Amino acid sequence: MTQTNAIADMFAARIEREQDKACSATLAKLKKNYAYFQQAAIAEILEENAIDAAFINKQQNATNFFDMKAIDRTTVYLQVALKSLSLDKFTDNARTVFMTACKLFDADKHMTLNDACASCTSAKDKRFAIAKDHEQYISRREQMLEAAKRQAEMSLKSLQALNMIILVSKHTYKLNADSTIVQKLRSVIETK
Repeated sequence: MTQTNAIADMFAARIEREQDKACSATLAKLKKNYAYFQQAAIAEILEENAIDAAFINKQQNATNFFDMKAIDRTTVYLQVALKSLSLDKFTDNARTVFMTACKLFDADKHMTLNDACASCTSAKDKRFAIAKDHEQYISRREQMLEAAKRQAEMSLKSLQALNMIILVSKHTYKLNADSTIVQKLRSVIETK
């Protein structure tokens, strides 16, 4: 089951419970504040994935700064926010989904879908900018990993070479010692 289906099922189950209780007022409020329910669902998903909403809000509000060290967490967040919430009402409005997710419970609890749409005009562009930054980050990260791998291989080869030199030195010293002993023994024998 996808996260999208899971959220839809959660909402359907919530409405069903309210209908069983015959709480028509609560049911009407739930339907009116569908975006609020989505916020709660997003928050649960984010909590399960240990994603810090405050950090994401800080990143979203940044103008010319993006913390490359934490971009992986941001990418995970965006995947959750954009893929999990591609429900029928939001299919053609990724910006609304993004804003709803990013704002979480800092947003107005009673905002409507139109309010959500009006509150975010550039989130979609930011999402693509972040994706571009992430691609650049991945490229740099791969280069760094490759360089580290080469360095590790060189270090390993250096260690292996050093070990070989030590072994050869020990062996050479032993041969020299043996040779010296043999020469001394020979000289002693010859003198006698």
